Amino acid sequence: MYVKILGRFQQICEHNRANYLEDCLPVEEAIKKQIPQKPKAVRSHDSKGFIMGDCPVCGRTVDNNEHYCFSCGQRLDWEADK
Repeated sequence: MYVKILGRFQQICEHNRANYLEDCLPVEEAIKKQIPQKPKAVRSHDSKGFIMGDCPVCGRTVDNNEHYCFSCGQRLDWEADK
């Protein structure tokens, strides 16, 4: 869904010849953060079943109970790792 929204938003910015850096870039970055990305360097943490990984955007350590990175706001996709 967000991939389609991002594409449409980019078309609108190009069509309207908006000032990209001031008007479009912040919105584009916010939309991109809603597209789930898999954490990097996924590893088991302890015997309680926690899975740890690194945010693919900022590198902060995250666990599989977090749906978003608390540091940068990137949406996380843990589905393949559960």
